[in-house]
Amino acid sequence: MPNDLTILSASAGSGKTYTLTGLLAGLLDQGVRPDGVVATTFTRKAASELSARVRSRLIAAGKADAAQCIQDGYIGTVNAVCGAILGDYALEAGLSPNLDVLPDGEDSAVFRAAVSEVLRLNTPPLTPVLRSLGLFDLRESWDKPVKRIIDAARANRIDRAELLACAEKSWESFRQLLPEPLSLQDGRRLDDELRRAVDEALRDLPAPGDGTKATEGVRDRLRIIRNNMRNGAPGCWGDWISLAKFAPGKQSRDIVQPITELAEQVLGHPRLHHDVETYIRKMFECASDAMGRYQQYKKDLGLIDFTDQEALTLSLLENDDIGQRLRERLDLLMVDEFQDTSPIQLALFLRLSQVAGKSVWVGDQKQSIYAFRGTDPGLMDAVVENVDRVEVLGESWRSQPDLVRFANAFFGAAMRPHGIPAAQVELVPKVVELETDDPHLMCWRLQANNKTVEAACLASGIVDLLSSAGRHAVLDKATGGARPLRPGDIAVLCLKNHECELVAEALNDRGIRAAVPRPGLMAQPETQLALAAFRYLADESDLLAVAEMARLLAGEEGPDWWLPLVRPGDLEAVKERIPAIHRLDAARSNLVQLTAVETLDLAVSLVDARPVAKSWPHPGNRLANLDALRGYALAYEDACGASRSPATSAGLLAHFSRLAADKEDKQAEGGGSDAVQVLTYHRSKGLEWPLVVLTGMDSVDNPRIFGLNVCSDSETFDMDNPLAGRWLRFWPWPFGAGRRIPALEEALEGTAAQRRAEAMERRERLRLLYVGMTRARDHLVLAARIPGKTDGTTSWLDACVDETGEKVFVFPLEPGVQTIRVGADHQARIDVGSFAPESEGAVPPPGVPRTPALPVEPAGREPARFALGGYPSNGTVRTEAVRIGPPYPIGKREDPARLGSAVHAFLGAVPGGLDRAVRETRAQAVLADWELSEVDAATLCEMQDRLAAFIGERFGDPGVRTEWPVHLRRGPASGAGWVDMLLGLPEADVIIDHKTATGSADRLEAKAASYAGQLSAYAEAMSKASGRPVRETWIHFPLAGLMVNVTVSDE
Repeated sequence: MPNDLTILSASAGSGKTYTLTGLLAGLLDQGVRPDGVVATTFTRKAASELSARVRSRLIAAGKADAAQCIQDGYIGTVNAVCGAILGDYALEAGLSPNLDVLPDGEDSAVFRAAVSEVLRLNTPPLTPVLRSLGLFDLRESWDKPVKRIIDAARANRIDRAELLACAEKSWESFRQLLPEPLSLQDGRRLDDELRRAVDEALRDLPAPGDGTKATEGVRDRLRIIRNNMRNGAPGCWGDWISLAKFAPGKQSRDIVQPITELAEQVLGHPRLHHDVETYIRKMFECASDAMGRYQQYKKDLGLIDFTDQEALTLSLLENDDIGQRLRERLDLLMVDEFQDTSPIQLALFLRLSQVAGKSVWVGDQKQSIYAFRGTDPGLMDAVVENVDRVEVLGESWRSQPDLVRFANAFFGAAMRPHGIPAAQVELVPKVVELETDDPHLMCWRLQANNKTVEAACLASGIVDLLSSAGRHAVLDKATGGARPLRPGDIAVLCLKNHECELVAEALNDRGIRAAVPRPGLMAQPETQLALAAFRYLADESDLLAVAEMARLLAGEEGPDWWLPLVRPGDLEAVKERIPAIHRLDAARSNLVQLTAVETLDLAVSLVDARPVAKSWPHPGNRLANLDALRGYALAYEDACGASRSPATSAGLLAHFSRLAADKEDKQAEGGGSDAVQVLTYHRSKGLEWPLVVLTGMDSVDNPRIFGLNVCSDSETFDMDNPLAGRWLRFWPWPFGAGRRIPALEEALEGTAAQRRAEAMERRERLRLLYVGMTRARDHLVLAARIPGKTDGTTSWLDACVDETGEKVFVFPLEPGVQTIRVGADHQARIDVGSFAPESEGAVPPPGVPRTPALPVEPAGREPARFALGGYPSNGTVRTEAVRIGPPYPIGKREDPARLGSAVHAFLGAVPGGLDRAVRETRAQAVLADWELSEVDAATLCEMQDRLAAFIGERFGDPGVRTEWPVHLRRGPASGAGWVDMLLGLPEADVIIDHKTATGSADRLEAKAASYAGQLSAYAEAMSKASGRPVRETWIHFPLAGLMVNVTVSDE
């Protein structure tokens, strides 16, 4: 058991850092030796701040010697402390004192290099199973799920042999969800009968008098599935689920009924049992083998990663001799943010608590929200329940009294059913109260039925806030006085990153800057300038780099000033006009002495990237982007050093390209007083703002049963062995895009796995809501999408109930200021508003500049690029509609923007000539990326097949190019765009543009006519670039099954 362990419960805003500093200083006064302190923090910044504050207090108290000695203790992040202990006792532990630690985030590259052979050998035998389970594309990135299993095993101290036992447990537990399998003979008979039923249905559909769209859709889908059949059965288990759910028109149901009855037997199919069992066992076998290869690979290179540090330190502490030596040395263990530790870190802290004379763990169970990173809130709860001394910081130094009292009432009631008493929730407000007649709490009813419209409604609400900024005064932390609300005082919290992007776009459309994490660093002009100089410095034959510098360094002459000077293969005349190029040429001879990062620094300096960036709009963001680029370069050099590979300029450029391709090249977020912060709930932890808007109040629970989960066979928690009985359960989802399987849901009902998943989800969402609400200092907004509702149901808030099951808060609907009951008896004043999206072109609030957060092109001259879609058509527009299939019945719940993006992504990126199984797998990935549920992979493939059939019938066998860039100069500026599909005929081209609008044929013809200007601009650009005429321009409406030919004449 730990020695003298105290848990200090520090709710949000309760002055944890101040208390921690004072506590440590006080214990030093009581005799704790400064060099006998172990203090772990979550970040390096927190460690530096703690050490600096304590040293300052000691020096102020005249204890300079103690202030010096505290640096001889162990103060830092968990891994810094582990590294220091291992360094001090390396020889006793049988380790080299010169082990190198892999930089954070660089373990994936080393892992891939270590296990590539394991994955290569295991891919061929698994490919048929991957096809059947709808996971075929995993053969291209199979290391990711294997690494997730290995990471979870190492974080829970599960060894290679135990991994193989996890495979047995995983399959046995999954098998209990399935009925007894049919015999192999009966399975083959079921395949044959299903194939015959499909053939007969295709022959008989539709029934006489049944011309419904539903029946046409079923018949089209049957044709696709029949084409996919191999060995007499559908090619993947997701097809069986589709067949079981077929719902044609009423008159044709009897024809399809034999198919649905046969397909409903899928859970008992012996091949399904075989495929799932094979996949589970193979994943664990590969993980076990790969874990051994990974460890040996690191050992051969003299490397360890962060988890190795923790595991080695834990083993060191379990050595009786070393444990005794540390016991004589250590007086105090302090753990900050203990709720965010991983399982192995928890075991490490408990072991250190047995060595140190006294232990203080500071944290907050209510803020344990990083389960997706491997933390286990359940373990933290168990520690708190087993510790006798739990002290509470009971005062709030962050939020307005009304907000503190609201949070007290809300979470005091909602946390109690989860074992957290009110005493660990409720705080006494200590902040000076703002004098205002308006409530500090607001509820916004958003008139939206999808995420895109919801974002527009949120933007309307924020415009309203800023238009009446004087009503929403905030406390200025610098002056201590009240002042009007500014954009930079506002934070909007979203559940997911793509929701953040939608909100940022909606704010930008309304003229309000939004600071949001987003990829695209390599596409920014200041970054392009730096990289062009870097490429040219490394390779003087890189003419594209010269052209990019010429464009970006253009003065009053315009971005295309250099084009008339170009001679084939020769840009010497252009280079003569750019002084920076002469400086780059002169410096090239010295590159042999420079590292890759030093070469990049030299290029940035010689091309004057920073002074140029300062001359463009939003210079602070642009300079921060250049710093971010250098940060990625330093990380590349660190990774090369860790893996014992050379860091070269070519390698650095390839690294930048990979970051951009994987959308991991994050831009600087920007900020300042004129930018609204938009971020996820998870990223908001540890931060605060004067006004916080919480979104997603209407989001529903999504218990995570399938996939990888950590389980425990231990009925009680052992403080001496906290990881006892833990194992990994891996349940793959075998049905592709199919999400609702009634028979499987019935089998799961009431199981321990389902109860645990639902309980974990409820607790996780409650903690996330607590983190969100407690970020607000002066004002809090709860925003919910409730179009047309009269009862105020909001799934997230409604799931927060007290011990009796009663809701602690009901979202109000009536507009205006009112008093609402919260919890048992608290009465809260709330201002209720309703917001709808505004029309395009709405003006921003007074005093708020209408500028995007980070424009792609510098201003100060005519824009270098603009959208071609905005050009009007000059002439008479004619249309010709061609039906290529029935419309798809897409539900209204789908977000039109995400649906359109998904369709464009699939049609543009997935070649139609690929194997059908491959296309469906990639379609599933696209749908998953855009989080669409009412469109399946087969529908996307069918859209592609329809379009291919139309092209073949009308144009024969043309060359097909997708996402083709076009550029057009008109007047002083130039336009750029992308042609969705370009068909190359023998003597002309054809342009096809995809639009995902729906409606009647007449309505869509009129809509197609509105794109005549865009199509004409595309055609003009293509003709000028290629010298070939564009014969036809078409709008493809894939959801509506319609092609519209658009022509413009001078008549």
